[in-house]
Amino acid sequence: MKLNSFSQIILTKPKELKVDKLYGLIQGEVVAGIAELHNNQLYGYLTSDEKCRFSVFIGEEHAPGIAIGVRTNEMFIKFIPKWYKIKEGDKVRTSGLDDIFFANIPVGVVTKVELQSSYKVAYIQTYSDIYHPKTFFLVNDAKAS
Repeated sequence: MKLNSFSQIILTKPKELKVDKLYGLIQGEVVAGIAELHNNQLYGYLTSDEKCRFSVFIGEEHAPGIAIGVRTNEMFIKFIPKWYKIKEGDKVRTSGLDDIFFANIPVGVVTKVELQSSYKVAYIQTYSDIYHPKTFFLVNDAKAS
């Protein structure tokens, strides 16, 4: 959308998209970001953008949280309950609970964990390649069928 910005893109709009609905973007086999329709134009917010937010599960225990874009190849996950054991190297995948993505799409890997007041925060390195945004798959309906 802007020169020298690799976090927001304008996408070709498929037919029959709804306003006020978030759509998942997949690049290859990993999460690339989310998309939203504004003024009949489809905007994509890649994993490096703060507008990119979706629900995830972390590690083998499937600790729930909300992934939020921070910067190039980095997101943080907020609202992780304190009692879950999360460590560096844990894999992060979509939960499928937010109707944006299907469950179990790879997002990234945990690089750091912090305790903040009543919950944990995990920082992750994402798998997506935001510097080469060529082809994306748009998740129009993430409900199980």
